[in-house]
Amino acid sequence: MKPQGVAFVALIPRYSFLRHVLEVPDLRHNLTQLGFVSRVLEQGVFINDVPGHFTNGYGVRPEEVPAFFAQRGFTMLSLLAAEGIVGDLQRVLFGLEQNDPVTYQAVLDIILKTAADPGILGVASHILYIGNKE
Repeated sequence: MKPQGVAFVALIPRYSFLRHVLEVPDLRHNLTQLGFVSRVLEQGVFINDVPGHFTNGYGVRPEEVPAFFAQRGFTMLSLLAAEGIVGDLQRVLFGLEQNDPVTYQAVLDIILKTAADPGILGVASHILYIGNKE
């Protein structure tokens, strides 16, 4: 990265993995496995045992992200819920864009106003760390 450059890093919160498992019928059995659930919640480790789906991943706790990057010399500019309050409602947004542009713009404004809300970060599908390094 160039000096004074800006880094945009997408991360997955832990709860997003549980939401994903709930959404995909082939994966739901994992929600009854205490080891699976505790591994995701306590360690952030997602291990998929069903071929053909999202494989493995690490889920972050949003409150730990700023310190992680600060220890590596970054200054945080922002931490945002990438999808804002709409989460998995992209189809609804697309419909609004096509059929109700006024409401669509109002929703975009709400997304921007609330994207940094700590209450949204933990349940977001993705979070976006924006920082620079001197």
